[in-house]
Order: sequence, then C-alpha cells, then structure tokens
Amino acid sequence: MPITQSIKGITDFLNSNQGLISDIQTQAKALMDLANQLDQQRQDAQAALAAVGKTAFSVGADPGTKAAQANMLGQIGDTINWIQKSQGDPIAVAALNDQLATLYTSLANTYNNLVPQMVAFTQEEVTQLQALLQQATLDAAARQRQADLLAGAVQISKFALGFAVKLTA
Repeated sequence: MPITQSIKGITDFLNSNQGLISDIQTQAKALMDLANQLDQQRQDAQAALAAVGKTAFSVGADPGTKAAQANMLGQIGDTINWIQKSQGDPIAVAALNDQLATLYTSLANTYNNLVPQMVAFTQEEVTQLQALLQQATLDAAARQRQADLLAGAVQISKFALGFAVKLTA
C-alpha cells in the first residue's frame, strides 16, 4: 500500500514498520531458541557419533524383538514425514504427534536391561552418520539472513523516521 503524501501517512507507515520489526524480533528470538535447541541436539548426536567409532552398542538378540524395533523405527520415520507434509493442518499434526508418541513408547517398551549382543559400526556407517550430522548443523549464512531481515526492517524505520523528521522540520 502506498504511503499517503502527508505526515500522517509517514507516521502510519513508521508505526506499521515498527510492528514489523517487533514481529521479526519475536520470530528471530523463537528461531534463535530453536537454533540453540538444535545445536544442543547436534552436540548430543556428535557425542554419540564419537562413541560409535570407539565402542560397540548393545542390542537385543531376539530376532522377533529386532524385527519389531525395525518396524517401529520405520513407522516413526514415516510418521515424521507425514507430520512435515501436514504442517498446514493442525488437527492432522496433533493426531500424528499422538501416534508418534505412542510409537516411541512402544519402541521404548521393547528394551530391557539384558545386553545379549554387541553391535559395532563399520567405517562406512560412521561416515554416513557423520554426513547426516553435518546436514543437521545450522548454516551460519542462514542465521545471517535472519539477522539481515531484521536489519533491513530497522533501516526502513530509519528511512521513515528521517522522512518524517524532514516533513516536520
């Protein structure tokens, strides 16, 4: 919408842009909080990956349990994909999140304290896991683009403020 050629038009524009800055700051804070959570998850995953090359992981020996776990992990992956595809439908996402929680609970219930078998990872598997972890690392340029968005909105406010000052001088 064009700016009305008056001090009121500039003031309204400045007010509107200030609201935009506030919205961007709120979103930027939320994104930074999520980025921090993702960084923590990445660090935890990195620690688990470091252990992969040095130690074997315990798994159940029963083929039926292994098959059930593999099946549930497949269902978890499918459900996560459906959640991502259904982001525009909050009711579907809520139902899928409920299903995901049930799957995680069922998977957790397949584990016990017995350690009948140890599984080691091959170097190829470690390399694949490292590649996945690298993809999860937030790109510094993406963070910079978010900061640039806020900086751009602030510059527009400075422009409007300078414009308004000139009109009132």
